[in-house]
Amino acid sequence: KGTYAEVVPTVLSQQQCEDLWRGDDMADLIVTALPHDALRETPTLTIASIDDSTQRSAAVDAIMAALADLGVKKAVCKALQYERAYGGSAIYVGAVDGALDAEQPLQTQSIRAIRHLTVFERRQLTACQYQDDPMSPDYGKPLLYQVQSFGIASQQKVHASRLVIFEGRKVSERNPTQNDGWGDSVLSLVWDALRIFNQSW
Repeated sequence: KGTYAEVVPTVLSQQQCEDLWRGDDMADLIVTALPHDALRETPTLTIASIDDSTQRSAAVDAIMAALADLGVKKAVCKALQYERAYGGSAIYVGAVDGALDAEQPLQTQSIRAIRHLTVFERRQLTACQYQDDPMSPDYGKPLLYQVQSFGIASQQKVHASRLVIFEGRKVSERNPTQNDGWGDSVLSLVWDALRIFNQSW
């Protein structure tokens, strides 16, 4: 039996992961503990291009205040939790860069302001175009996503450069278009252990 046993991976649906996260205290700890621990400290920001220490300190304070106003830490924590629970997530950066719509690539040199950060679950983002240039560093990765907001019928396309992607747990790049480029939930890996523990409990 030990010689011929095979590993059969468990792949949970997003709804199963959501129910597990919602109803199992151990699953909740698995999803939330690492992101909270990773972000417990205040980030350190260094600006090397400003020589004057007073000006550099003032610039750092201004940037840290702006990051706090945008809710960066909260957005990253939520995105990390969604990534662990569902196998992927993304943060949409609401940057004002002069582009007519979100389908256009982000023009980093033209950014005048960042209005908001929006966290998406993986099921809200469907890849609809992939990078097919083999000379590109993003070859095989999604280039354009279709965004579906919950409770809203309208859909919009967003360029991948406007998203900070948390792609989930991936063990292979053999099929980059599988699952729209997303990985697996960490809950799929521990589902059997959680099930046996709950039966015993």
